[in-house]
Amino acid sequence: MQAWHQKNLLEPDFPFELHITENLEFPPHWHEEFEIIYVLDGQLDIGVNNEIYTLNPTDILIIQGGDVHHFLPPVKWSKKVIMQFGLSLFGSFSSAIADKKISTPLLRSYEAQNTCDKKENAVCNAHKAIEAQILAMIYEFWYVL
Repeated sequence: MQAWHQKNLLEPDFPFELHITENLEFPPHWHEEFEIIYVLDGQLDIGVNNEIYTLNPTDILIIQGGDVHHFLPPVKWSKKVIMQFGLSLFGSFSSAIADKKISTPLLRSYEAQNTCDKKENAVCNAHKAIEAQILAMIYEFWYVL
């Protein structure tokens, strides 16, 4: 798969962007920044490296810097939040994060709910915390505008 390097994606002094988009098709590309996709409504397919992920409402997909990814042509309507950020946003912690690889990039809301039902609180709490932080960033972004 041919992929192009998307450069200079974010402002150097505050490497963070948040977009709320509807149907989106985007060719294979990669960038140094991390990207988090949070599905508000509908369904979408995203390719990351050699995997295709189908996302549904409240699913969260984490794409690490350097991962080749693309948005497949929409089969159904979708609305999603796309957050992109550089690791420099984390200051001195960025070097500790840079070499880590995420083993489970897709956090599904129904898997978190099933885990919560089984009282395995670590995964349940992690999904709820990430979802709450994403929603807080969305609301804060809207109020800043």
